[in-house]
Amino acid sequence: MKKAHMIRQVLVELNPYVTNSEIKDFCIAEYDFKPTSQQIYEAIGSETDRQAERYNGRELQDVKKLCRRTFHGDYNRLFGAVRLVVSNAS
Repeated sequence: MKKAHMIRQVLVELNPYVTNSEIKDFCIAEYDFKPTSQQIYEAIGSETDRQAERYNGRELQDVKKLCRRTFHGDYNRLFGAVRLVVSNAS
């Protein structure tokens, strides 16, 4: 099996939004090779593009509006607030 096919198989085995480091870990565990970032990019595209497919434009605009209105455009404070809420949700 070619390395590019192995990398694509990770998306099937795990999920389409897997991070590059998770891909590397899976390939090491399952296929005994560590793909480079370039190999991952060539086989399945960039991590940012895969993550962006989770959200539609309307949702992203709503987050942008919330950040401007509530946190005065400070995305670091918004990120911290979301992390705090998520950690307390369990």
